[in-house]
Amino acid sequence: MSALTFTGLGELIANVEGYGDRIKRGVAAVGPILAPKIQSWAQEHGPWTDRTGQARQGLVGTYEVLADLVTIYLYHGADHGKWLELANGGRYRVIIPALSAHYGEAMSLIRSALGAGAPAGGR
Repeated sequence: MSALTFTGLGELIANVEGYGDRIKRGVAAVGPILAPKIQSWAQEHGPWTDRTGQARQGLVGTYEVLADLVTIYLYHGADHGKWLELANGGRYRVIIPALSAHYGEAMSLIRSALGAGAPAGGR
């Protein structure tokens, strides 16, 4: 009669249980890294000519972490910011270009978080 014996089952269970938490922490860390970078990029690359500086200084990048979701926001704090984004065929928009410019970095950070969350010995 043959027998198969498993050892280290407790360690395996602990690693599996901790994996999800490590992933969540890693992904949640993306918000505070990227939000200020996106804000700075948008302030630097806004394609309009400043008259008061309110639109450029009023660009705000922030983030929110809720359970299993991280959201990065970029918005105008100046009242006329919406017109820069929507009027003139989007000629003066900066929000979508700023978010698009950081998509690759966001995905890289998330992939790193997923890899860092992998239990020792592989993914």
